[in-house]
Amino acid sequence: MKRANGTGTIVKKPGRAKPWIVYGGAYRQDGKRVIPFLGSFEKKGDAQACLDHYNINPQMIRTKMTFEQIYNEFKAGKRYRELSKSQKDCYAAAYNHCAQLHRLPFAELRTVQFQNVIDALEEKGLSISTMQKVKVLLTVLSDHAIQTDAASRNYATFLVLPAAPPSDKRALNDIELKKIDAAAAAGNQAAQWVEYLLHSGWRISEMLELTRFQYDAAERTFRGGKKTRNAINRLVPVHPDVQQIVDAQLAKNGDTVFCMSSGKPMSANYFRKKMFDPLLKELGLDESLTPHACRHTFATRLKLGGADEFWRKRLLGHSAGDVTNDIYTHDDVESLRAAVLCYNPQPEDADEEKKKEAG
Repeated sequence: MKRANGTGTIVKKPGRAKPWIVYGGAYRQDGKRVIPFLGSFEKKGDAQACLDHYNINPQMIRTKMTFEQIYNEFKAGKRYRELSKSQKDCYAAAYNHCAQLHRLPFAELRTVQFQNVIDALEEKGLSISTMQKVKVLLTVLSDHAIQTDAASRNYATFLVLPAAPPSDKRALNDIELKKIDAAAAAGNQAAQWVEYLLHSGWRISEMLELTRFQYDAAERTFRGGKKTRNAINRLVPVHPDVQQIVDAQLAKNGDTVFCMSSGKPMSANYFRKKMFDPLLKELGLDESLTPHACRHTFATRLKLGGADEFWRKRLLGHSAGDVTNDIYTHDDVESLRAAVLCYNPQPEDADEEKKKEAG
């Protein structure tokens, strides 16, 4: 018998351990159409019982949904689908850190259970950044649960994170830069990618998401960026010292320019663990450095090299007044190129030449 309109639906998805998927009747909330996910079952009879129960008391079923079910429902929504791959990876990693909550009814979770997750991460010595990402996920899922009548309050807003340690952000020094340059010249791919980061100022996630379609071979520029309004869609000329590295990566014809050997995109986490950190160890460099130090080095060296402040900000995606990254004139491109050329990785070489001349 055909089910009456507005009473939900049951869908079978073969190949799953629980192939019978149950959705409640659609309704509108804040002007948007919402289709509540009620659960998945091994047997059709159990799925039917769930839907029948929901139609008698919708609120009761929603408040029994587990953390895992709320997460999967959120992943099926538009907000999640519009996220970048790196953002989805962050949510997935944060979800895995919440394993102790997965089977618990979301509506019964309180600040203390959420705080236990954060405290456990601190005890394991994980970074403040990791804990912040977990808090973001808990906040997002709580908002979703409230909006879909699966919870009544966002307890994640009361979470307390440990105090952040003093920032040790610094630019790489001349000796460190020389070691990386030598390794890159010897064919070390990790060092070559770091060389490009040092000469471009991209955030690591921005560099790893660049595709060949964002490269202008005639102008020798990439257009990309993310995170802020000023960073998105910005133009970054390729420094001549790393043009060969870029050309070699483009020749691989991967899904992204800086890609896995298979041609598939590489995550920022994979780059750090499999390429950046091992490179630091191999070259005997400060192992507390992060890929972001390359961006800081780029900014510092441009300033020391005399690059105009306005164009430095444009290259880095910082606020540079009432400007747009949608349209660049030829003069704009040349001004950006001139700023990039102010990057001098080994300024002490000039001093050495002066000493030789004086000697």
